Amino acid sequence: MKTDFFKSIKFRLAILFTVILFVFSGVIILLFNIAINNYLSTRQVPASTTQQQTQQTAPPPVDDPSKDVRAKYTNQLESIKQESVYGLIVLAFISLGLGYYISGRFLKPLNKLNTQIDKLKSDNLGSQIENPPANEVGKTINYFNEMSLRLQKSFDQQSRFVQDASHELRTPLTILRTNIETVLDDMNASKEDLKESMKDALTEIDSATELANDLLALSRPESKLRRKESLQEVIAESVSALKDVSKKRHVSISLVIKEDSTVSINKSEVVRAIKNIAENGIKYSKGSKNPKVEILLKRENNTAVIQVSDNGIGIPTKDTNKIFDRFYRVDKSRDRETGGFGLGLAITKKIITDHNGKISVVSEPGSTTFTIKLPAEKS
Repeated sequence: MKTDFFKSIKFRLAILFTVILFVFSGVIILLFNIAINNYLSTRQVPASTTQQQTQQTAPPPVDDPSKDVRAKYTNQLESIKQESVYGLIVLAFISLGLGYYISGRFLKPLNKLNTQIDKLKSDNLGSQIENPPANEVGKTINYFNEMSLRLQKSFDQQSRFVQDASHELRTPLTILRTNIETVLDDMNASKEDLKESMKDALTEIDSATELANDLLALSRPESKLRRKESLQEVIAESVSALKDVSKKRHVSISLVIKEDSTVSINKSEVVRAIKNIAENGIKYSKGSKNPKVEILLKRENNTAVIQVSDNGIGIPTKDTNKIFDRFYRVDKSRDRETGGFGLGLAITKKIITDHNGKISVVSEPGSTTFTIKLPAEKS
C-alpha cells in the first residue's frame, strides 16, 4: 500500500467520518447504559422493601432471594456493557469502510479532473469534463473547462501568429534574396541597374524592419510609464504626424474638440494608436469624391471619448469582429502599398486595453467610425 494513500483526502474523510460516528455512537451507548443501570437499580428497590417487611413479620429465611436478583441484574448490565464495546468496535470498522466508500463517491468527479489534467497536452487543450456535479467540485470542474478552452484559443492564436509572422517575413526576405542573386548573376549590369536593385532591397529591408517593430510592439509587456496629458494635445500630435500622408492622398483631416480631458497615459503609445486608426481611414478613402477623416474629442462623465470617422470604402459587417485580430486584412489582395501587415489595429487595441480603455467600430459602405474610450481624470 502506498504511503500517499494515508495522505489522501479520501482516507482522511473516511477517518473523520469514522471518528464522528464512533464518538456519536459511543455517547448514545453510554447514555443507554446509564439509563439501563438506573432502571435496573430501581427494579432492585421493591425487592429490598419486601425483604424488610418480611423481616418485621416473620423470622429471616435461611437464603436471601434479593442477592440472586441483584446478581442477575448485575450480570445483565455487565453483558450489555461488553456487547456495547464489541458493537462499537464492529461499528468502527463498518463506519471506516462506509466512510471510505461515501468519500470516494463524492470525490469521483475530482479524480476525473485530476486524470484529465494529467492527460492535458498541446494537442487536446480544449478537452472538457462532461456532467459536472452541482457542488463545489462541480464549480472547480467548470473553471477547468473554461480554462481549457482559453488555453486552446490562446495556443491556436499563438500558432497562427507564428505562421503568419513567418509568412510575412519570408516575403521581403525572398524579394531581397532574388534581387541580390539577379545582380550577382548579371555580370554586365550597369551602375543604374545596381542602384535600382539596391533601392528595391532597401525597401524590403525597411518592410522587414517595420514588421519586426510591429511584432515587438505586440509582444512587449504593458508599459507602466504614465503621465497626465491633455488628450487634445495628444490628438493634435497624431494629426500632425499624418499631414504628409493625407496630403499625398488628397484626404482632408480635421479635428473637432467638444471637451478636452486630462488622461493618465503613455503619450507615445496613445499617439500611435490614434495615428493607426486615422491612417487606415486615409489609406482606404479611395472611391470617395471628397475623402476626409474627422477626429472628434468629447467627454462622457469620467470617460474621454475619441471618435475617428472617415467616408471611405467601409468595412463589411462580417469583418468588423475580426479587424482587431493579428494579420487580419479586409482587403485580401494584400496591396503592399495600402494593405500593410494587418497589425496596426491589433497594436491599437492592445494599447487601448493596456490603458484600461475600450475600442469599437461601426461601419457601412461609405462610412466608418472607430470609438475609443479612456478613463479621464476627474475635472
